[in-house]
Amino acid sequence: MHFAQMYHHFHDEIHPVGQGSISAEVFDDLINATKRQGKTFLEPNDYIEKALNGTLKDTETALTFDDSLRCQYDVAWPVMQAHDLRGFFFCYTNLHLPDVTKLEFYRDFRNVFFDDMEAFYASFFEAVKADNEQAFDPAHAAIEKGFLGDCAFFTYNDKVYRYVRDYVLGPKKYDVIMDRMMAAANYPFAERTELLLMSSAMIRDLSDQGNAIGLHSHTHPMVMTHLTKEKQAEEYGTNHEILQNITGQAPITMSHPCGHYDATTLAVLRELGVTVGFRSTITQREIKSPLEIPREDHANLVRNIL
Repeated sequence: MHFAQMYHHFHDEIHPVGQGSISAEVFDDLINATKRQGKTFLEPNDYIEKALNGTLKDTETALTFDDSLRCQYDVAWPVMQAHDLRGFFFCYTNLHLPDVTKLEFYRDFRNVFFDDMEAFYASFFEAVKADNEQAFDPAHAAIEKGFLGDCAFFTYNDKVYRYVRDYVLGPKKYDVIMDRMMAAANYPFAERTELLLMSSAMIRDLSDQGNAIGLHSHTHPMVMTHLTKEKQAEEYGTNHEILQNITGQAPITMSHPCGHYDATTLAVLRELGVTVGFRSTITQREIKSPLEIPREDHANLVRNIL
């Protein structure tokens, strides 16, 4: 089957080790291991052309990166340059204080300000239970039925956390709890912004050097399908406008935040002229449409090919 490779977090002496992050050395090993398997990394324009005419081969793949992360620019991009490779960088665009999307700050908080992930979960679960003692019952039921069953790299508590966050609390209640916890810890938002997120200049540089800059929504909703068509259109329309202003090119590629999309999402994307899109898993193994290409998470690649 054909799938692209999906990457998120990287670490080095500046960017801290976090859940799921990999080093430049491991990334280099993954590129070399992929090549030894007889696979070819396609340049973005070649990949787009083949995706649209239905000629992608199982021996062809692409490097894709989500979430506008500075560690990708600092750690992954130099490795790609050493291999003379370019890829797809899918960027959300709500990146500036005071109203910045807090997704990466929340991740940074739980990875850096606690001894380990289980310590964060213990604190977070306690805060949730203080408001709703039964909040975890639907999470356990959903996991029993297969929630995130295609993500073997997640622990049980990883799944509980994500279900409670996305389906029990929802974004507003989740933000209230996390903001309360971070305020108590005096989390330094201003100091962490530059470390965590790409600047417009970095996004522009990646584009100028031949990488494809694609949509990933404006504020990165965790469950896009919970939004009305108007809200989805606003998310992707704003994202499209900002990225076009940064790069000077209209984006024609995208990846679905957290893998969530529906027929409404696809219609919104087509109206914007987006032609190629990527899912976040390989659960649906065939390419149903050029806007639904499967990807394999780098955590699975580390386990399967190194």
